[in-house]
Amino acid sequence: MLKLSGNIKRTLPLMLLGIIPFTVLLNWIIFGSAYFSSARLGLAGSGITFLVIFFVFLLCRQIILLLRLRFPSDDQFIKRVFIQVLLFLLISGVVLVGVFSLYRSIGLIDSLYETKLTWAFIATGIINIFLSFLNEALNVLDRWNTGLKETEQLKRTYKQGQLVGLKSQINPHVLFNSLNSLSGLIQETQKRPNDFSTK
Repeated sequence: MLKLSGNIKRTLPLMLLGIIPFTVLLNWIIFGSAYFSSARLGLAGSGITFLVIFFVFLLCRQIILLLRLRFPSDDQFIKRVFIQVLLFLLISGVVLVGVFSLYRSIGLIDSLYETKLTWAFIATGIINIFLSFLNEALNVLDRWNTGLKETEQLKRTYKQGQLVGLKSQINPHVLFNSLNSLSGLIQETQKRPNDFSTK
C-alpha cells in the first residue's frame, strides 16, 4: 500500500482540487467535445489522465523540495524557479507524448494528433509556470509565518528572563538583608536610614 508522508497528507486535498479541473481541461483539449458526450472517452480518459497527473504532481513536489534544499536562500529565487519551470516543462512534454501515444495505441484518438499535443503542452506549460510562482509565494508566506512564531517565542523567553531577574532582586534573603541593614542604621542615626530606604 502507498504510504503518504504527513506533509503530503495535508496538501492532498489541495492537490486533488487542482488535479480534477486540470484533468477535465487536458481531456477536453485531447478529445474535444466528444469527451463530454461519450461515456467511454469520459471514463477512460478521466481515469488515465487523473492517475498520470497525480503521480506527476507527486514527482514535481519532490523536485520542489529538492530544489529548496539545494537553493534555500531568497537570493537564489530566480535560479530555483527557472530550474523548476524547466524541469516541469520537460516532464510535462515527456508525459504528454506518453499519454498521447497511449491514447493512440488503444484507439481513443486518431486525428489532429500534433495540434492537440501542442495545445496540451501550451496549457500545461502555462499551468506549470503559474503553479511554480504560486508555490514559491506560498513558501515565502510559510517562512514569514515561521519567523513570526520564532520572534514571538524569543519575546516570550526574554520576558520570562526579565521576570526571573526581577524575582531574584526581591528574593526574601536579599530583602531580609536589606531590612536588617536598615534596622542597624536606625539605631545609629535618623538621617542615614532615610537615605538608605530612599535608595
